[in-house]
Amino acid sequence: MTSKISLFSKGLFTANIKRFWWVSALYAFILFFIVPFRYMMFDPNAQNEWKRDLLEATINFFSGRNDIQMIMIAALPTALAVLLFRYLMSGKATAMIHSLPYSRRTLYFNQLTAGFLLLTAPVLLIGVIMAGLKIFTPLGIYYSMLSLLQWMGMTILFNTLFFSIAVFVGMFTGNSVAHIAFTYILHLLPVAIYVLVRDNIAAWLYGFSVSNNYDPFFDKLPWFVLFNNSPAQPFLPWKNVFGYLTVVLLFLAAAGYAYEKRKLEAAGDIIAFTFFRPIFKYGLTICAMLMGGLYFRSISEGALSIFLMGYLLSSLLAYGTAEILMQKSFKVWHTYRGYLVYLAVVSALLVSMQADVFGYARQIPELDEVEKVYFGYYANIWTSEDPATDPRYKNMHHEANTFFSDPENMKNIIALHTQLVQQPRQKVTGPSPYIVYILKNGKYQVRQYTIDEKQYASLLKPIYESREYKKAKYPIVVQKPEEIKWIQINDNRTSKKPLILADSPEMREFMGLFQDEVRSMTFEEMSAPSNGNVYMQIADNKDKYYYYELRKDFKSMIAWLEEKDYYENLVLLPKDIEYAVLRKEGVIAQAGRNGTASNAPDSVEIKDPEILRELLEISETAQYTYERVSIYVDFYIRGPYGPHSYRTPLYTNVPISDALKSYIETLN
Repeated sequence: MTSKISLFSKGLFTANIKRFWWVSALYAFILFFIVPFRYMMFDPNAQNEWKRDLLEATINFFSGRNDIQMIMIAALPTALAVLLFRYLMSGKATAMIHSLPYSRRTLYFNQLTAGFLLLTAPVLLIGVIMAGLKIFTPLGIYYSMLSLLQWMGMTILFNTLFFSIAVFVGMFTGNSVAHIAFTYILHLLPVAIYVLVRDNIAAWLYGFSVSNNYDPFFDKLPWFVLFNNSPAQPFLPWKNVFGYLTVVLLFLAAAGYAYEKRKLEAAGDIIAFTFFRPIFKYGLTICAMLMGGLYFRSISEGALSIFLMGYLLSSLLAYGTAEILMQKSFKVWHTYRGYLVYLAVVSALLVSMQADVFGYARQIPELDEVEKVYFGYYANIWTSEDPATDPRYKNMHHEANTFFSDPENMKNIIALHTQLVQQPRQKVTGPSPYIVYILKNGKYQVRQYTIDEKQYASLLKPIYESREYKKAKYPIVVQKPEEIKWIQINDNRTSKKPLILADSPEMREFMGLFQDEVRSMTFEEMSAPSNGNVYMQIADNKDKYYYYELRKDFKSMIAWLEEKDYYENLVLLPKDIEYAVLRKEGVIAQAGRNGTASNAPDSVEIKDPEILRELLEISETAQYTYERVSIYVDFYIRGPYGPHSYRTPLYTNVPISDALKSYIETLN
């Protein structure tokens, strides 16, 4: 005679509901106050658009305004999973529960069923209340039944997803604290490993770009969907929904299988399965080594010895900690052989990357293999077929679109790349452009280097002076006057009114001078330092905006402004400066009631007109450096709308007068 054994047990299910009903009640209580109660408190006759938008966002899962709901989804399913399976973390509780006349499958099934009900019931209750408000009150005009159903479905889906992940993790540990910690680590682990490995490889492989090979898959991970949601995405695609449901089933099936195989003696252990202990130990060691190495490298400005010491100390600490946790003892010195093997493997890998055994750093494509080259500073823009029309780059600066398809320019970039490879790992400061080859076979080869523009001037010169580069950096050079709506010139250091030239002979005349200046610009002028304080904003007829600096070497344009008597009423002049104060780094300007600065020991006030003129010239012409600046200058300026101040670093890499040197020495 055969008998059927049901997986569902009314006794077990009821016991779980009685023990943990308060979790569901707490969830329902919080949801009530952040969803329907907010609607009830709103006056349907009010004309406050901001409040209306806030109400609509309450049941919009991707509104970006539901922080409390997102936190509840991230925290409550995990907490409930820990509570429901907490008996697996205690030896006595495990022995008692498994002595009951139920199979492990029955126990597992009833814990899951109770968990799903406790998480789903509050959402359904709030859904019923909101449906009632929709039908029986005027508040229903602020949301549709479809949006309510979408909110309920998304909330239940992510509750279930986070719950299933927490249940899965719980099968591999015998400690409740580790259960919580490992659950959240698993959520972030894929991205963490990617970032750590990527940044460490960049430190060893010359030319490797940290922006290389970003996978959009990471944006679909539950944690990042939950907290990086954007109003631009009003709903979750159906393929993502089916993907998450599949993940739920896989996690629950794997957790059920692990529960069947789990030993009762694992209660209290950090790692419940013996086979998983080496994975935990070496996984923790690798992650700690990568993180520690990057930290030590950042505080030592890239010193190799400190970098390696960071690797050694952090990996040793992590290895020892993992052994202590697994063995529940501080007597772990006998495990040193495993660490030595790990150290040997890592050392061989680092040596191979440093020596470029795989030829990564020396790989340069042939000219006939290349369709076009990107030489610029915007990451991943090369993945777009047409960045100018791609919505992802709608608000990008026009300089981002620095693609080269002219064979001569591509040849020059390859020559530059070849020279960079022949002199690797020089400690230089300067810009760090991407060199990206878009190959004819559809693939990309991405590299990034820090380039000393003076050292490679002969190779950069033909690139910078090419028509393609100038067209990308200064699109005005190919635009026609009838395409331009207006030109605005402004100095951000002063409160003087900007100059606006709009659809006039003056605008066309000024635009022509600008185009002539760009066409005649040399590499030396384009790479010369400039502060960007005086800038031009140009709007075309398609309402696209372009921003350019009015450089000091645009002499014909400045002469035109002076001739028209615009220049004096536009930019900051020495006569506009009342006085200046030199300050050491970190000293905050303190002004008295009358607007004058205090002469603190770390500051010195200057009123000499000649030195004020010199300071202004230095601020406009001194070359920017990547080194730390220790002295700043505050200009106190008279303006048409009252006094104000302007702060700038004082670069002393240009000749300065003896009088100014004496003021600087006073600070030192």
